[in-house]
Amino acid sequence: MNLHLLLSQNKGFCYLLASLIGLSLSASAQTISTVAGNGMQGFSGDGGAATSAKLNSPTGIAFDGAGNLYISDQSNHRIRKVSTNGIITTVAGSGISGSGGDGGPATGARLNSPFGIDVDVLGNIYIVDQLNHRVRKVNTSGIISTVAGNGTAGSGGDGGAATSANLNFPTDVVVNAAGELYIADPTNARIRKVSSSGIITTVLGDGSTAYSGAGLDVDDSGNLYLANYSHRVIKADIVGNIVTIAGLGNPGFSGDGGAATSARLNTPTDVLFDAEGAFYIADRDNNRIRKVNPNGIISTVAGNGVAGFSGDGGLATNAKLNSPTSFALDGVGNLYIVDKLNNRIRKLSPPTITLNSPICRQTDSFEVFYTSTITNPDHYIVTGTGISPNQTGTPPGSVGSIKVSFDPATFTGSFTLVLTNSITGFSTIPANGTVSVNVSPTAFFVTGGGSFCAGDSTGAVGLDGSQSGINYQLLSGGTAVGNPVAGTGSAISFGTVTEANTYSVVGTNATNGCQTTMTSSAKIEEAPVATLTKSGDLSTTVSSVTLTATPANGQNYQYLFTGPSVVSQDPSSNIASVNMSGFYTVKISRTAGCFSTATVFVEKSKIINTVAGTGNPGFSGDGGPATSASLGSPYGVTADGTGNIYVADQYNHRIRKISSSGAISTIAGNGTAGFSGDGGAATNASLSAPARVALDGSGNLYIADQNNNRIRKVSTNGIISTIAGNGTAGFAGDGGAAINASLAAPTGVAVDESGYIYIADRDNNRIRKVGNDGIISTFAGNGVAGVGGDGGTATIAGLYAPTDVAVDGSGNVFIADRDNSRIRKVTTNGIINTVAGNGGTGFSGDGGSATSATLTSPSAVTLDISGNLFIADGGNFRIRRVDASGIISTVAGNGIYGFSGDGGDATSAKLTFPSGIATDGMGNLYIADTDNHRIRKLGSATSFVISIKTGDWNDPNTWNVGRAPLADDQVILDSGHTVTINGSETARSIEYRTNAQLVFSGSGSTLALGQ
Repeated sequence: MNLHLLLSQNKGFCYLLASLIGLSLSASAQTISTVAGNGMQGFSGDGGAATSAKLNSPTGIAFDGAGNLYISDQSNHRIRKVSTNGIITTVAGSGISGSGGDGGPATGARLNSPFGIDVDVLGNIYIVDQLNHRVRKVNTSGIISTVAGNGTAGSGGDGGAATSANLNFPTDVVVNAAGELYIADPTNARIRKVSSSGIITTVLGDGSTAYSGAGLDVDDSGNLYLANYSHRVIKADIVGNIVTIAGLGNPGFSGDGGAATSARLNTPTDVLFDAEGAFYIADRDNNRIRKVNPNGIISTVAGNGVAGFSGDGGLATNAKLNSPTSFALDGVGNLYIVDKLNNRIRKLSPPTITLNSPICRQTDSFEVFYTSTITNPDHYIVTGTGISPNQTGTPPGSVGSIKVSFDPATFTGSFTLVLTNSITGFSTIPANGTVSVNVSPTAFFVTGGGSFCAGDSTGAVGLDGSQSGINYQLLSGGTAVGNPVAGTGSAISFGTVTEANTYSVVGTNATNGCQTTMTSSAKIEEAPVATLTKSGDLSTTVSSVTLTATPANGQNYQYLFTGPSVVSQDPSSNIASVNMSGFYTVKISRTAGCFSTATVFVEKSKIINTVAGTGNPGFSGDGGPATSASLGSPYGVTADGTGNIYVADQYNHRIRKISSSGAISTIAGNGTAGFSGDGGAATNASLSAPARVALDGSGNLYIADQNNNRIRKVSTNGIISTIAGNGTAGFAGDGGAAINASLAAPTGVAVDESGYIYIADRDNNRIRKVGNDGIISTFAGNGVAGVGGDGGTATIAGLYAPTDVAVDGSGNVFIADRDNSRIRKVTTNGIINTVAGNGGTGFSGDGGSATSATLTSPSAVTLDISGNLFIADGGNFRIRRVDASGIISTVAGNGIYGFSGDGGDATSAKLTFPSGIATDGMGNLYIADTDNHRIRKLGSATSFVISIKTGDWNDPNTWNVGRAPLADDQVILDSGHTVTINGSETARSIEYRTNAQLVFSGSGSTLALGQ
C-alpha cells in the first residue's frame, strides 16, 4: 500500500538531484489523470491497456524497483500488474474468493478481498489477504505462500512463528529494507511486526481503539505512522512516545493552510512519507488527498471534497474523487491514488514550466519569460555554467519573467529554471533554456512628459537616441500606443500624447526578436484615487471625529475638506477634525491641478427608546399605545416602508402590529398555543411560540411558527395558511412540495426580491429554500452540527443551530449561525464564508475586522439600505454592526444584563438577551429586547426627513416623520414633490430626487444648511 521501501532504494538519487538544483523535489503533483480502470465496476482487460480495463473496488497499490505498478483489486480477488508500457495483467488470484493455493502459482490461488500490498527490494509481492486473515507472499518466480496468519480471526501468537499467529481482518502491510514486515491489524487495534526470521510481535497498540487504523508507514529510523479511525494520524517513535501529527480527532474538514494538528480529517485510511519529510493522508470521507509539509502545514493536493468523478487533465485540486483509500509514489515523485469507488487508479503529475522564445542576452545578464502550471510559486532557482552562485529569489507569479546575471567569461548560454511553492511543496519539472547569442537593443533615455492633467494638456514623448535595425514601440502603462517607429541612429519622436499614464518604449531587434524596455519619468499626470475614512461617530461623550484622507502626502498633494463643520485643517495635511454630523468631502489635488474627491458620512450616535412593552411579561394593551401594552418575550421584529412594526410576541402566541401612530393590535394568533386556523382569519388561528416574521414586496406576512414546525403566511386580506412544513418535527421533503416537508423548530424566515423564501431550520442545522413553485430544497448546511465548509459549496458546510436568515438586495444570504458564534454569508454562486465571528465565545473585536471579533450566541441578522450588517449578539447583550468594509462595532448595549438607557445613547443602554432586529428605510433600528419584554428603537440624532407629498415646509403632513424638519435633519425631497418655504428655515442638508423642487414664497424666504 505504501512506497517506503522504494523510496529507501531511490532516496540517494532524490537527495543528489535535490542538492544539484538546491530545492526539495515535489512528491506530489498538480494535474490528474487515470492510469488504470475505465470507471466501470467489474473484471476485464487483462492483456490490454490498463485504462480500458475494469477494476472492482481497488484498495491498495505499490511499485517495484522497475516501475511496475501493482493493484490490489479487492472485489475481483486478484492482484493486477500494470507494466511500464501500460499493459495490465493478473499476477495473483484466480478471481474466485476463497483460500488455498499456497506452494503453487499465485495466479491459481484463491484470495479473499485482498487489501494492502507492498513490494520488497527483490521484487517479492506482499498481499494483505484480508478475509483470510493472512499476509501472503508471491516470490519472483510467481509462487505464493503465507508469511503471517493461520487463517483464523483472533489476536494470539505473539512471540512465535507468524504463520501460526492469529490476525483479525488486517488492512495494510509495509516491508522495510531489512525484510521485516509491519502489519496493520485494526480489529485487534495493533500494529504487528514479523522479523526477518518469521517471528511475530506487537510493536504498537494495546487493543484500544486509539490504535485501530487502516493504513501505516514506517520510516528509516523505525518510527511508525498510523492513519487511525479516530480521525487522526499518529506517530510512535522507537522508544514508545506517541504523538498526534495530524487531525483534531473529530470528523469533518477544516484547516488547510494551518497546522495539521489543528485540522479536521474524516476517516483517514492511509499515510505515506516522502524523502523530504512531508507526508500524505488519504482523507477518505472528505474525498481528498491531503499533504503535510515538513513544517507541519496541511493542504489539499487532490480532490475538491465532492464525491464523484471528474477532472482528468486538469488541476488535481479541482477534480472529484470517490473514497480515495491509499496511494504510492513512483521513483520520480509522482503520486498515484487508489480512487476506490470510481474503480480507478489516478496519477498526479508535477507542474510544468515553458520558456518563451527568444531568450535575449545583454552584456552580463538575460531575462527569461516563462509560463507555468504551478500555483502561487514563492521561490525560483536558476543554475548553469557561469551562473555562480545559483541564482534564487521570489518569482512574480505563475507567469512572468526573471532577470539572471552571469559571468560573461564562463557562461555557456545554457541554464535550468525551477519554480517552487514552499507551502505545498510543489516544484516544476526543470526547464532547460538556451540564451540567444545576439544581444538585445541598447537602451536610450525616454524624453518628454511632465505635469499635465489628463485631457487638459498634451506632452511629447520620444527617445534621445536609436539604432538602425531596431523597431521602437511606445507603451502607455504597458499597452501599445500607435505604430512602431524604425530606428534611425539618432533621436526619434512618437508625437504628442494625452492619456494619463507612465510611458515607456520597447525596442525589438528585427533579426532575432530580442527586446529592451526603456523607461523614465515620462508621464502625463493623473488625479490621485481619493478615499476618506473616519475615526468613529459623534455621541454625547464624543465631541469630535478625525477624518483621514488617502493617499497621504508624499507627492505634493493638497487637501481641502468641506462639510457642515471642519474644526481644524492644514492644506498640506491629510487629517481634519469635525464636530457636527453630516456629509464631509475631501478634494485631493496635485501640482498640475489634477484632483479627485471622496466623501464620508459622520453620524451622531443613535438614541434608544422603548416603542412597545411595559417591561412586565403578559398580554394586554391591544387598541391602545404600544408602550402601555404587555408583551411575552418578543423574539422577532420587522418593519414595513410606511412606519408599521410587526412583532413575534412569542409566549403570547401572537403576531402584533404597532402602527406608525404607535397603536398596538393583534394581527395573527388567538393567544392559545397550538395549531389551527388555516384558510380563515389569522386572528382566529392558533400559533405556537412564533419566533420571527418577514414581509414580502406585496405586504404578505410570513411567520416562523416555531413549535408547530411550520412557516405560515398571512395574506394582505388577513387570511392565514401554511406554506412550508407538515407539522412533524424532523427532516424530510427536499425536492417536493414545501407543505409536505418536515422542519425542526424553524426560528427564522426571510423573503428575497424574487419571492423566494428562506427558512432557518434550526434543529436540522440547515437553511431551507422555497421557490416560487412551492418546491423546497436545502440551501445551506449538511444537516450535521458543525462549522466546516467555508470557501466551499454551502450545502456541504456545517451549521450549528442557525436561528435567523436575511437577504440583501443582491441576493446574498446571511445566516445567524448561533452555536458556532458566527455570521455566515452565502453568495449568489452558492459559496459560504464567515463574515463575522472567530468561532470563540465572549466579547472582543470592536474597531477591527468582524471575522476576528468574538460573538456569543448571535441570534439574529438584518441589513440596512446602505449594506451595513446588524447582529443581535444576544449573549453579549449588544447589537453589533459590520460596515461595508468589514469593520465591527457596537451600536446598542453596554454589555451588562438588565434594562436602562431610554432617551440616551444606545451604546450606554442595558439590553437583556436581544433576539430580533430590523431596520426601516429611514435609518431606524428596532430591537426585540426579549427578556426585557420590550421593543426598542434606535433613532439617529440626525434624522432623515423625507417628503411624502407636495406641500408646505412647515406642514407636518408633508413629511414622513409627521413634523417639520429641524436644524439637524437631513431633508430628502422625494421624486416629483414640490415643497414651498415661507420664511427662514434651517436643515443639516437637502437632497433632490427626480423632478423634485424647492420653492421660496415671498421676499426674505431662505433655507440655511449645515448650521
